[in-house]
Amino acid sequence: MKNRRRILNVALSAVLSISMLGGFDRNVYAAEEPEEKTYVIVMRDAEACEQVSEAVGTDIEEKALELSGGNMIIETLTEDEAEGLAAKADVLVEEDIVISANTALTERKQKKVELYEKIRKEIEEQKEKDPEYEWNIQAVHAEGIAGEQETEQRKVKVAVLDSGVDYVTGINLERQVNLVEEEQYLPEMFQDMTGHGTEIAGIIAGNGETGIYGINPNAQIYSVRVLDSENRAPLSRIVQGIYWCIENDVNIINMSFGTSVYSKVLEQAVADAYAENILMVAAAGNTGGDVEYPAAFEEVVAVAATDTQARISNFSNMGEELDVAAPGEKIRTASFFDGSIVTHGTSIAVPHVTGTASLLWEKDLTRSNEFIRQLIRKSAMDISETKQCGLLDAGHALEMYDGFAENDQEEEKDLEGEFPKNEREPESFAYVDEDETYVEGRWSKDAHSQMAADGNANMGTGFTADQIKRLKNGAVHPDNHWEGPGVHSPWHGAWRYRSDGGYRINVRINYAAVIEAITSIALKGGNTTTFKDYKEFYGIDPITFNDLKATIDKFYNSHQDLTKEQRKFFLYGCGIHAITDLFAHSTTEADGDPLVGDKDDPKYHKRRYDTAVRAAAWSVRSLSEGVSTDGLEIILALEDVFVPEAKFRVVNLKKNLNDNGYNDAILNLANVSK
Repeated sequence: MKNRRRILNVALSAVLSISMLGGFDRNVYAAEEPEEKTYVIVMRDAEACEQVSEAVGTDIEEKALELSGGNMIIETLTEDEAEGLAAKADVLVEEDIVISANTALTERKQKKVELYEKIRKEIEEQKEKDPEYEWNIQAVHAEGIAGEQETEQRKVKVAVLDSGVDYVTGINLERQVNLVEEEQYLPEMFQDMTGHGTEIAGIIAGNGETGIYGINPNAQIYSVRVLDSENRAPLSRIVQGIYWCIENDVNIINMSFGTSVYSKVLEQAVADAYAENILMVAAAGNTGGDVEYPAAFEEVVAVAATDTQARISNFSNMGEELDVAAPGEKIRTASFFDGSIVTHGTSIAVPHVTGTASLLWEKDLTRSNEFIRQLIRKSAMDISETKQCGLLDAGHALEMYDGFAENDQEEEKDLEGEFPKNEREPESFAYVDEDETYVEGRWSKDAHSQMAADGNANMGTGFTADQIKRLKNGAVHPDNHWEGPGVHSPWHGAWRYRSDGGYRINVRINYAAVIEAITSIALKGGNTTTFKDYKEFYGIDPITFNDLKATIDKFYNSHQDLTKEQRKFFLYGCGIHAITDLFAHSTTEADGDPLVGDKDDPKYHKRRYDTAVRAAAWSVRSLSEGVSTDGLEIILALEDVFVPEAKFRVVNLKKNLNDNGYNDAILNLANVSK
């Protein structure tokens, strides 16, 4: 655990105003008089006293209180004046805050800190253990083999043609493109509305940071979103996605979908991609019938699914078009908010092959797509019940690589030469079938925790797939429904209201307090009647508090068809939107300049996005513990990601989190005040 000294502040009085000098967002504001506040100034020695006396025009000897740590005076200053004094040697300057003896609030914050100190310790202990590879990675002998490759590896560009890939910890997401025109409102961080694409990417390239290890963490993932929020796409969009991959020089296309309907247009797109030396890997299908398209096309690697005992899954489509099989049942992989999910299907088998192909190809990118395809086929293990394909063996394929390369006949479709038969017997993992942590459709924040429901899923260690879907829907909701200028700025991690004809232009927003209010109300199923006093939350002002309540009340009244549990998860997701948007709308360059235009791209100051991802993950953890999200999750996320040399800062971070009841050394590093 990072040994940071955390001090839980006593609740600060709500009468303290939130000030900010200068502009940040893109709107132009009228000039404002610098606000003055009362500051405590401590001078360590006589020289410091002289400097302060000259700066403030005050006779120190007449006003100073003598303390063991030096002389102290109380002065009214602007923020700029306070910062100027603080820069002087042996001078300490802090705002003279008003302390409130709100014991109930203080105890609530203290208990939360203690809870997370315990959780942090458990996480650090888990990290110190040897990597735990899931059974499916072991079944194809891929555990740790990516790290055994040469140090100077070629990066293989892998396109996940799917439902999108969320930004999550542990996946090298190189680029996103969203081809679903009617869903362009989705933010970059939350592109995947079904989880399917993120699950695929986790199997290909998970690096283990969240407990999920994929086949090849070195692969560069390109998320090409063609499937909509229902995991559906018209033929035209699939074709568009394939040509996007051709135009952007992708090496491998993962296509974990299929159709029984033949299409000449799709066949032509596949042929064109193959001619450009792109390797395409696709799912055989889950109906138990014939191999579906595009897997059935000659140019595509067709993949069947196997169960935990190396048998062809009873749902897997079969046929002579098959190239290889891979694990496709009870597969734990990456999911929303740095969690994991257990899932199945031939679509889940495909990324095992894609990851292996990327691992092989990075040895020499001048090799042909057919070379990689045949190496995967010929290195597979025999499956006793079928001759149509073997079981993927990533480890053996790497061992065979050099010998196979010597016999490479690129002009032949089926490479010639004698190759040693894979004599390995596929391993059985029958114990997985009896392990209740592999309940399909179950989401977990911890890949190695008990995921079965304990009678109250939201308070246990895991959530159902439906609960996570509600949470995710809430996380994208504000951008499409509550984005109006001015009124709804609090929903987007803003530090002040945007201009809307002068609407509340002078009201500053404590984003930490806003997040706490949203998620606290969410835990009550959206019922605001028990939240009558804004003072229940450290740092919030009555105007913002009433705005939040009005929006939530409108949602609550129009969604009586939802259960209390469903509203809870949805509204908590809205709180997650606010905490992640904080790293977009209240974040600046290190010198305080705004992030505008291309600078708001996820790849610009990547640690900023990484911090937002971790903040979302900690927020979901809080939901699982039955507590609201507030400033503590921001601190935890910064501790995970932020370093002093990071090139971004957060506006009013220290003040807002201090007012919300927390203090931590990292707030000084990540803060910008103007």
